[in-house]
Amino acid sequence: MGKQSLFSTLLTLGALAGVCIPSAIVFAANPDIVINEIAAYEPSNCEWVELFNKGAESVNLEGWKFWEGGVNHGLTISSSSVPRDWVIEPDEYAIIAQNDTKLFSNECSGYAVPNGTFFDSSWQTLNEGGEEIGLKDGAGNFLEQFTYVAATNHALERRVASQNDYTAANWVEHSSGNSFGRQNDAAGTSPPPPSSTSTISTGALPLLTINEFLADPVAGEAEWLELYNAATSSVDLSGWTVRDGLGAIAASTGTIAASGFFVIELPSSRLNNDGDAIFLVSASTTMDTVSYGNWDDGNVPNNAPKAAKGNSVARRRDGQDSGNDAADFAETTNATKGGANIINAPAPVAASPTSGGGSAASQLVPVAVGEVVINEMLPDPGDGEEEFVEIYNKINQTISLSGWWVEDGSEAKTMLSGSVAGRGFFVIEKPKGSLNNSGDLVILRDQNGREMDRLSYGDWADGNLYDNAPGAEEGMAVARAIDGEDSNNDARDFVLTTTVTKGRANAITRGAGETKTKTSSPTVVLNELLPNPPGSDDVADGEFIELKNISSTTVDLVGWKITTPLQEYQLREGRIEAGKFLVFPRAQTKLVLHNSGREEVKLLRSDNAVADRVSYGGEAKDGLSYARRGDGRWAWSITSTPGRENIIVSVNAPPVIALDVEREVGVGEEAVFDASDTVDPDGEPLAFVWNFGDGAKGDGSVARHAFARAGVYHLELEVADTAHNTTTQRVVIKAKDRLAFVGGPPSSVVSAEMAKSVRISEIYPNPTDSDSKEFVELRNEGEEDIDISDWQLDDEEGGSRPYVIPESTIIRAGQYLVFPRQDTKLALNNAADAVRLLLPDNTVTQEVTYEDAPEGSAYVLDSKGAWVWTAEVTAGKANTIKNIRNTKNTKIRNGVTATAARRQGTILTLALSDVPRQPVGQVVRVSGAVAVLPGVFGAQYFYIVTSTAGVQIYMHNRAFPSLAIGDGVTVVGEVGEAYGEKRIKVRQAIDIVVHQHGASPSSA
Repeated sequence: MGKQSLFSTLLTLGALAGVCIPSAIVFAANPDIVINEIAAYEPSNCEWVELFNKGAESVNLEGWKFWEGGVNHGLTISSSSVPRDWVIEPDEYAIIAQNDTKLFSNECSGYAVPNGTFFDSSWQTLNEGGEEIGLKDGAGNFLEQFTYVAATNHALERRVASQNDYTAANWVEHSSGNSFGRQNDAAGTSPPPPSSTSTISTGALPLLTINEFLADPVAGEAEWLELYNAATSSVDLSGWTVRDGLGAIAASTGTIAASGFFVIELPSSRLNNDGDAIFLVSASTTMDTVSYGNWDDGNVPNNAPKAAKGNSVARRRDGQDSGNDAADFAETTNATKGGANIINAPAPVAASPTSGGGSAASQLVPVAVGEVVINEMLPDPGDGEEEFVEIYNKINQTISLSGWWVEDGSEAKTMLSGSVAGRGFFVIEKPKGSLNNSGDLVILRDQNGREMDRLSYGDWADGNLYDNAPGAEEGMAVARAIDGEDSNNDARDFVLTTTVTKGRANAITRGAGETKTKTSSPTVVLNELLPNPPGSDDVADGEFIELKNISSTTVDLVGWKITTPLQEYQLREGRIEAGKFLVFPRAQTKLVLHNSGREEVKLLRSDNAVADRVSYGGEAKDGLSYARRGDGRWAWSITSTPGRENIIVSVNAPPVIALDVEREVGVGEEAVFDASDTVDPDGEPLAFVWNFGDGAKGDGSVARHAFARAGVYHLELEVADTAHNTTTQRVVIKAKDRLAFVGGPPSSVVSAEMAKSVRISEIYPNPTDSDSKEFVELRNEGEEDIDISDWQLDDEEGGSRPYVIPESTIIRAGQYLVFPRQDTKLALNNAADAVRLLLPDNTVTQEVTYEDAPEGSAYVLDSKGAWVWTAEVTAGKANTIKNIRNTKNTKIRNGVTATAARRQGTILTLALSDVPRQPVGQVVRVSGAVAVLPGVFGAQYFYIVTSTAGVQIYMHNRAFPSLAIGDGVTVVGEVGEAYGEKRIKVRQAIDIVVHQHGASPSSA
């Protein structure tokens, strides 16, 4: 039911039970509010959308959503809004800002605060080339939903607000800027004149096609044909006719919706089974034609196929019309009358023995470049995940992938088999090679080696960094914003998403802090780096960074910057002529290029836009320069050329190890350690040396070994080429008793006694400055090294998500190991909390609770085994007890966590009317009747009421018990605040007790 009708129900319930509903949950809706102007051209944080009230009544927008990228973006009233309310008056303009505080700052284009309602929201980016957006009312109903046209340089304006026309006829790019917060400059201007041969008022021919037809039905069924409307507006079919090769066979009436289907039933047998022509005609204009079977239209080979009895002939992709019916249509056994086409080809017929050749093998479906695309990938998986690449089939026909492959930038190939269903997904698990987090190339090829799609992401230098998809972030997928949509600009097509949808339709959700950088074509680029010169780094001929002007004009570099992750150097003077070089030595810039690990250098224009960037990893060897090749890629060279064209003299590269081993093996069982896919980039012979960590050694590309005892072993493989370049790879192997593999998950190789040796030794919950400096410290009090992989750190039960300790984490005997908040994401409360250490099977091996954490003090285990507060913080070292001198600035919340409060008996029992007067953090017990269920206004909250008040009950994980309208409930939780109103936050279902069904309790 809609929100308004639901609210009427609540009012009725309130009248019967004597309860009142909070005014904050009253919403209005009105279709007179329209999207009027779109500023997608602005840089990140400066984008905005303008609304307009074209009606004669005021409209309240509380609870409305701006819809973009498949996500509902909430609205809040900006502190800059004048007036500060949700109401949009008739003929008033309102602004939805991507970032209200930055829109009026120097980062944006000097906007003035509008004299009207101004909302703040948040989204990642609006596509300048057009994307689907919408506006939803408080009940979640779409008031507008459309795909806007492209506007790359200025704002996109609506000509006539009263017309639901979302084509270029009613939307136009501003001539010089925008009409922010006022009447559009294009308002009321005339659209292009309509075509004399078209029935559509916009002047453009409607994108209607014959999409599917049934010419030879089975007994009891009739012939029919289906139309498809690829346009963004509906089309009135009055006066349209359908003709075959002889004349008119049907007249059409009705309307076909945008992106919709329309079926025309034929009254009798009109279409010839063996072949015919079908014409779709509006007035005197033929809108579409299909020839099939043996119909001679002068080009029979291009005809669509004729179908067997009961089968239909359908477009491989709805609405796709290349002008070649043979390529566009296929026979299908699965007719989809009035719906999206699905191509199921009939079983192939074996060739006749007397035909003189051929076989019974099925024909391969012809696939055009771009019909199967790379759709999603996970280069930097989180815990428990693996790398993958997902491809998507954009047509409606199943495609065989036999012989296809994907390859990465190192040209490592992963061969494919099987098939991908029509409009379906296919996942390549753990592709060979390794998808680099910072950037890489992924190519999809068919069985003939033809490139079907390619994706460059991050800092992969393919000659144009500016159209690369974003680089990887841990646990986030790189995914197409719209499945299958390919503009050949990866930066436009792909986004980072926190929701990984392996094998499913993409769902784009954004984390905080993501931005986009808009750049123009490069003019000056980074050209050569010398991180590790033969002599001193900080001399005139030491380290340097070289720029090159690749444009045809001189460029003024004043205000440009060269940056590393830790430093920056600003150019205060200088010009670079076309085709020339500028060299910046470290002695001048003071920029330090690291010789090991990952380094990134950026070149920023005077407006801080990224002009170029390059990164390198591993070891920068003595005397080698990192230089741009002629194809735009970078390579290490033994010849540095400061101030002149690069000369790439390749370095003999070390081997690249590819190791395939089982990380968990049985004691006494021979295991295979396979490095046979290891390669040398220079093609030299390789020598292998294995060290199994138990004193045994081996050689060869494949080795076999059995461990005699259970334990954790550090396997090491060293591979050398004939130039004495070596590469070493280390892997942790767990040898377990064979019974550990019988039934259920593998048990830990750590005994219960050994597990007791690992203890929580220090907790730092209340740093003096940033909470990001919080940490938990463990210590191994035993005499043996212990593998704590897959153990967990957690706060009190029901609090933050547990942190799973990564694979191959070893805590040495006597060692202190620190886990900072940046890694664990555990938010330790200052007032009261707990820290728990859990084994992989979720057994709690230790729990430490604390209260009233003094600012700047650590909670430590002293020499007598007691927990005390100390002013000496000793992360990674032995604890030192130092008395706390002053605790007056201790950051303690009003009240304690609900769990701790129950433990201490500090819960306040209140009437709902008293909740607004309680401090945030106070734990309370309240009772009331359920007035609004979870999922009506939001999935994470519901409302309870009494005769005098009402309050929102919020739960982040949405694990609510079963509730019904009118149920009497008692709730225990913390007082919180959202949008200026107090609410009660609960953590788990047991915090909500249903004690009466269908009736409202009396006021508490």
